[in-house]
Amino acid sequence: MNKQSYGLAAQGGALPVSRYKTKLNLNERVAVSACWQVERRQTKHYFARMCDSLQQQRSLQGKSTQYYHYSNESRMLNKLLLGVDSKSWLASRGLCGQVRDHLTEMQLSYLAYLERCNADLIDAGLVFSERKRKLAIMLSYHTASAAMGDK
Repeated sequence: MNKQSYGLAAQGGALPVSRYKTKLNLNERVAVSACWQVERRQTKHYFARMCDSLQQQRSLQGKSTQYYHYSNESRMLNKLLLGVDSKSWLASRGLCGQVRDHLTEMQLSYLAYLERCNADLIDAGLVFSERKRKLAIMLSYHTASAAMGDK
């Protein structure tokens, strides 16, 4: 982890301070970090829910669930969110590690939304390609309403 671009990392936080155009004082950084951590926990919660839904649905179909099934779901959601695959997104920013650890609060919020919706669509029995199509539409509506202040 690069300490220059991760001002809070040395203080035990996880939020990259370099994302903000203005300098933040310590209290502001702590507040931003706390909000980021709440959003990050949400993604963990909804990812686990999505994985449970996937395992349950595949079990109902008499299929086993392999590790790559979970990876496929995660890759699909990251690509919907970022517009490119995670590896390319990280590389274009000179970052490494888990993509989620480098997302902004808003991006984490959108990712949690996608994970929650994907779990619901899995529970409804939709196949991967149909879920991907519906999630892309849902994300575009969700981001448009957030941009207009209706969130």
